[in-house]
Amino acid sequence: MSLTNLKYFIVTAEELNFTRASKRLYISQQALSNHIAKLERQYQIALFDRGSPMTLTDAGRILYKSAKEALETMEQCERQLQDMKDFTMGKLCIGIPVTRGTAMLPNLCSAFHQMYPKVHLEIYEGRTSQEVKEAMLQGKIDLMIGYTSFHPNHIVSVPLFTEKYVLVAPNQLLKNYFSSNQIFQMHQHPQSMRTFANCPFVAQAPNTMGGQIFRAICDESKLNPYIVMTTQNLLTELALCIAGMGVCTIPSTFVLNEKYFSSFHQVQSSSLFGQESWSRVTIFQMESTIGSKPVGINRLCTKTLTQAGQKFIDLAKAMYFQPNIQPSET
Repeated sequence: MSLTNLKYFIVTAEELNFTRASKRLYISQQALSNHIAKLERQYQIALFDRGSPMTLTDAGRILYKSAKEALETMEQCERQLQDMKDFTMGKLCIGIPVTRGTAMLPNLCSAFHQMYPKVHLEIYEGRTSQEVKEAMLQGKIDLMIGYTSFHPNHIVSVPLFTEKYVLVAPNQLLKNYFSSNQIFQMHQHPQSMRTFANCPFVAQAPNTMGGQIFRAICDESKLNPYIVMTTQNLLTELALCIAGMGVCTIPSTFVLNEKYFSSFHQVQSSSLFGQESWSRVTIFQMESTIGSKPVGINRLCTKTLTQAGQKFIDLAKAMYFQPNIQPSET
């Protein structure tokens, strides 16, 4: 039995269709059938029930589990040997929710690539934090950038900073609702949502996490907001705010700019929209702590942390770390 036979068997077991599996493996269907038949002859037992639909036999399910474990062990061994030879050569898979990735990855990955140009970075972007977390638990990614509020026994978390919700307001809209002196005073301390009770809002839809947090902050302030537009996408919400449609609440990670760094993270400016766009809005800290969560780098305890992975964590800490959060290993 070869590792190639095991790899082909695993793909076939996952697809449960010889046509799809052969396309995924870039081999002919006949060649794939021959590999599977060779395994079945070796063990003298059927691995697949070739009826419709095709399914794994009990023996097939046992081999699938063991084959996955064997290949993962070999992969870990190869990575360790490669690290011993030259850690700058390698591959590192980073998982991150797609929206957060647009805010954090450009600066972080660019800096890492300049330091370690021979390490290939692969980005796994999930639609939600839960999707990326599942990929980490399945061993598909090396490191996950996201919330560190979950603490299963097999996860190590390196916190970086606390993400807080902030309020972003178009400058022209502020002038229509507040005097210059009022705006100056509003900068002196965190604001309640009720301060903006008369303003129009743009918000994420209620089925999104951002939309739920926005409504929870409004409920906390006993505010029934005037919402002129809703969207599923956080970046669309921010773009609408910059365009002057209304006030919005956004996680601090997505609105970093030079004027705001001293209050949050000592990092480079986010390039999501550019300085001309940021000059059209004003950012206010909020009284509410709803939605505040620690963001950091998470990894599976059982997955080898390569030198490249450790260097990535070190760089992320250098760029984003806030010392008020204590590292955790649970």
